[in-house]
Amino acid sequence: MKKILIVIGSLDLGGTEKQLLKILQRLNNSYEIHIALIWKRGSLFSKFKELNLKIHEFYKTKFLGNKILGIIYTLTKIKKILKPQIVHYILPHAYLIGGFLSFFKGKTKFLMSRRSMNYYQKKFFLLKFFEITLHKRMDLIIGNSRKVVDQLIESELVNKNKCHLIHNGVEKKNFFKRKKKKKIKIIMVANFISYKNHEMLIKACLLINKSISWELDFVGNFTDKNLVRYLKSLVSSLKLTKKIFFLGQKNDVNFYVKNADIGVLTSNEEGFSNSLLEYMSFSLPVVVTDVGGNSDVVNDNINGFLVKKNDIDELANRLNLLLNSYNLRIKFGRNGNKQINKNFSIELTAKKYKKIYSII
Repeated sequence: MKKILIVIGSLDLGGTEKQLLKILQRLNNSYEIHIALIWKRGSLFSKFKELNLKIHEFYKTKFLGNKILGIIYTLTKIKKILKPQIVHYILPHAYLIGGFLSFFKGKTKFLMSRRSMNYYQKKFFLLKFFEITLHKRMDLIIGNSRKVVDQLIESELVNKNKCHLIHNGVEKKNFFKRKKKKKIKIIMVANFISYKNHEMLIKACLLINKSISWELDFVGNFTDKNLVRYLKSLVSSLKLTKKIFFLGQKNDVNFYVKNADIGVLTSNEEGFSNSLLEYMSFSLPVVVTDVGGNSDVVNDNINGFLVKKNDIDELANRLNLLLNSYNLRIKFGRNGNKQINKNFSIELTAKKYKKIYSII
């Protein structure tokens, strides 16, 4: 049975980690899977353990008092003992710390998954150079949206023949027709990080038609507490505290999505949004900024609306169209549900990963 070593920072409750869990639930019986954790266990650790995977907790290792050296030393040792056929890096920090193994390849094949645009590279001097150097050592590189793949090829000089597109996926669901309600609920599922741009949606809410009864729920981890305080203050100053609610992180996000009527994402950047897939799988009409992979799944004016980032007026206009028309919400929701079931199911995603692991 083929051995695969997956290197990742943690098994936290994030979109990438949840996606990995769903994929491995469908692939685990086909391979001998090992996971190397760089930083910590994370809240999904027990879920992964249920799959009877071997998890190596490298973050506990110390070597000459230096954590990074300890990880490098232990990762080298575990590769030597395991002799995996494939090493798969997920997320930049795992790639940057563990990528050195690709300089001692032997018979092992190496691949990396990029799950966001590369804007983070601007924050650190020479980071782009280091990643481009590692790209040359990879046998395959996977992007989760067309724009991520294009960026890898055009900006980071990855050979297009070894760059593959595999979208995120979600479970298939039947179309869910929502009842007509007096008060329409809007939802945005996104952790409180500045680039998610919650402020854009808050300001757009001021421009919603006064005759419409609505509420907005923000669901997501209060990652940046200073940002949360600012946004709550903004909501208060705009006299919207009876309309906009900060619910924080929820274990059962699907409950809130199913009880909403419109799904919104106002990010300034995205790789490929799991929240967007969940909205549409639950037959929600959507309004999202035209960034990253959002346009891979949203067909403007067919299953949702694409708006320019930071264009508050355009966002408010599209929200008003959906808030004013029950039939339009149902039409978009039905079309979105069909799109997800046909092109973005987790079964299809897992099948594509299995193919990649086979051909590599």
